Amino acid sequence: MIRRLIILLLIVGCGITKAQFINSYGLKLGIVNAKQDWSYSNPILTNVLPKSITNLFIGGYFIHQFSPKLYLRSGLEYMTKGAKSEILEVWGDTGGVPIDTFTSSLHLYYLSVPFQLKYIHKYQNNNFYGLMGFKYDILINKEGDWIGGDIFENLNNSEYCLTYGLGVMKEIKKYNVGLEISNSYPLSSVYSTDRLEIKNFTTDVSLLMQLHP
Repeated sequence: MIRRLIILLLIVGCGITKAQFINSYGLKLGIVNAKQDWSYSNPILTNVLPKSITNLFIGGYFIHQFSPKLYLRSGLEYMTKGAKSEILEVWGDTGGVPIDTFTSSLHLYYLSVPFQLKYIHKYQNNNFYGLMGFKYDILINKEGDWIGGDIFENLNNSEYCLTYGLGVMKEIKKYNVGLEISNSYPLSSVYSTDRLEIKNFTTDVSLLMQLHP
């Protein structure tokens, strides 16, 4: 899956640079820390998956320049969202000693399409920048254990997020490489009923390599 995504990003990137709209493109590789907020209508109930999960993510981006400081950045990213529980104990007739332990988890795999404004401040051969925009996430697969069937089978197929972040690009010979940290704040829910609403939150740290120009 990841190899096919890299090939697709390279083909699309090489093709769209023929259009005047695209000024540059590149690849992203990093880690994403994901967590969920489970909001119950009954305040007695609490989040059953309070722990975050961490996974690799990969993506590609292209940039359109409005001015020397202001740009539009979009692209395609593949990432995992979700959460996991604390270590839970299974009790039996063993004189007050747990007979087993397990961890419940939910992994949601998304293709994400971000649309972000990028503001750059140049200092020597470094480009410091800030990002702000929106992201549309499409659910393409899901895995979970010890999750209620109603929740697992009725997850929304897409969601919207507000995204913001900071980064720096450094010119090294003919390439630009960079480091970036960004957050996403959900504007929609991955699951919602009268009793429960679940939202995804992510923070990612990534390395960037600008391939063109």
